[in-house]
Amino acid sequence: MVEVPAIPIAAIEPASAETLTVSGYGRTSTEWVPNRLHAAPFTVQEVDPELISIDGATADATICKGDAGGPVFRESNGDPQLVAINNTSWQKGCLGETATQDGATGTRVDDLADWIQENTPPGCNAAGWATGSQVSQVVQSGDYTGD
Repeated sequence: MVEVPAIPIAAIEPASAETLTVSGYGRTSTEWVPNRLHAAPFTVQEVDPELISIDGATADATICKGDAGGPVFRESNGDPQLVAINNTSWQKGCLGETATQDGATGTRVDDLADWIQENTPPGCNAAGWATGSQVSQVVQSGDYTGD
């Protein structure tokens, strides 16, 4: 198994005109199910207490179906920081879509670091993906209905 280090949550809120990277496994302009990670630069247009509005920083930057929930991150001194979670998109440039409006929103996470630490089961705070019994703890803590 490949260990993937965790990306720390940004402590500084995103700024208007800042360039961030959005990644995901969703559609592209040419593929329905690309089955590989892709990423593109986006520019912050507006920041409010819960969300950021972003537009593609390049002509081919798009967020499509299947990208929701993907990370929105920045580079700080060569290290990535999680700034937001991809939320919605107009789908401009996506395969099978005709939208002409650019843009997307991301749910900010810079104010959630303490809550995440408080609600993460012991042993799951280490860098990398949870494995073994840690996966069971994560699933149980997120299974609110007990089914």
